[in-house]
Amino acid sequence: MDVIVVGAGLAGLGAAWRLQQAGARVQVLEATDWVGGRARTVEWEGFSLDPGARAIFDEDRLLMSLIDELGLRADLAAYEPPLQQAALVRGGALSRFDPAPRAASAWRGGLSAALIPRRPRPYEPESFSGDHRLTAGERLAHAGGEGLAAAWAGPLLAWAWGCRPGDVSAGMLGHLAGLASRKAWTLRGGIGALPRQLASRLHVATEVRVTRIATREGRAGVSFMCDGRQEEREADAVVIAVPGTLVRGLLNAVPAAWAPLLERVAYAMGLAVYLVLEVGDGLELQPPCRLFAASEGNALVGLAAIAHSTHRRRLLVQAVPNDAAELFACREDDIYALVESTMAAVWPEMAAGRVLARWLFRWANQAPCWRPGYLEALRAARAHLREGPLYLTGDYLAGPGAGAALADGWACAEQVLRQAA
Repeated sequence: MDVIVVGAGLAGLGAAWRLQQAGARVQVLEATDWVGGRARTVEWEGFSLDPGARAIFDEDRLLMSLIDELGLRADLAAYEPPLQQAALVRGGALSRFDPAPRAASAWRGGLSAALIPRRPRPYEPESFSGDHRLTAGERLAHAGGEGLAAAWAGPLLAWAWGCRPGDVSAGMLGHLAGLASRKAWTLRGGIGALPRQLASRLHVATEVRVTRIATREGRAGVSFMCDGRQEEREADAVVIAVPGTLVRGLLNAVPAAWAPLLERVAYAMGLAVYLVLEVGDGLELQPPCRLFAASEGNALVGLAAIAHSTHRRRLLVQAVPNDAAELFACREDDIYALVESTMAAVWPEMAAGRVLARWLFRWANQAPCWRPGYLEALRAARAHLREGPLYLTGDYLAGPGAGAALADGWACAEQVLRQAA
């Protein structure tokens, strides 16, 4: 069986790995010059940066099993996200920021339980309980938690996923908050080691831009640009593992059962901004992360001291701007100026360091949005997403996180194999 996988994120690589194990001939086509999608590590100024996905969890059993299979278990390291040691800046005062859903109980009794969904079927977000008719912001407002939206949900969603309370349903908020508060792991040297190791065992072609996918007589054809040439290839199956917002533009004809779902797919845009500061000996910024209440009208979501160099004279700082979608097309220098002027105003000890280097990464599709109506559309489309010869996979079908993306790719491959049997 010949299979083409379009997209070398963790969903696409996971599908390709399972299919190859089963004996299929698999070719992965990736438009960028890296593999892993948002699970990407960048080496910069002596630091390893993970501007997208940063963590994995024990409950992601398939991902943990793959780490063992690839010989990466010894490289696992505990990951402490900045949110775990963050202070909230509100009205000029600092208070501890708690990313866990239990923070809600400090505002209104019973609200916490209403926000925390059960998860009866892993990696099927449409099965999560909770209120999916309202956005998280609307649910909090109706419960009298306007302050909670500004001082908890707003900073949490914006820092971790680039979303706003209007971008997720109320039922998804508790799940996202739960992810932010769980014990997590990363890999020494960055999470990008996982997709790189996996891709090294597969047939992956990068910088190949797929332009059209069509079906004919039970097979699928893929047109793509490679080294400036237009090429075409046929296969028994094509696994489409690109962000959901890009799927329609690739298809010659959108299957009727897919259309309502694809019309509702949306992603939050993100800007990852990093600075390297030259600082004095012994500078310790505690807590190392400051978030700003959404109601304050600040230009940033927050600032965090991520790491020191070995000799501790160079400090890596991460900044997350507010309104990433509005700033996305701005010049890099203007974004840096915004970050540095805000840093000087709100965190003078950090701003006292001399800026040695600046780096900006733009995520056009930082994380899926889970707005009201989306999960209902996913539930209706679920049975028709993998009927062959075209198969969809991705985190927008499985839930947030690297483990969800990998598991969905694996499940997609299993369906390809079942239908080929």
